[in-house]
Amino acid sequence: TDHTTGTGEGHYMYTEASYPQRQGSQAVLSTPLFPLTGPNCEIDFFYHMKGQAIGTLAVYVNHTYGQEQVFIRTGDQKDTWHQATLIVGSHRNINVSFVGTIGADFRGDIA
Repeated sequence: TDHTTGTGEGHYMYTEASYPQRQGSQAVLSTPLFPLTGPNCEIDFFYHMKGQAIGTLAVYVNHTYGQEQVFIRTGDQKDTWHQATLIVGSHRNINVSFVGTIGADFRGDIA
């Protein structure tokens, strides 16, 4: 079931750790620039990181003052979807980048 729609019609993105990927390869998903409309804006997302060779999932916020890492997880996080809620403040305009880094072998997909 999709966490946003509550139905089976949702979507997700993931890093594929199988060949030809190598340890340290990265996949980056970035949002377009968008304005924040309140004093305490948040980013909510779900992630899944199960496997013996999980690499790293990091989230960066790019704003007026530069780039800020606001989230990082490395290694196996169990076979469940985890929710993350990140406070991004009240910068005028931001974009968000999700960066998945491949671990040691093919047993490391990150969603």
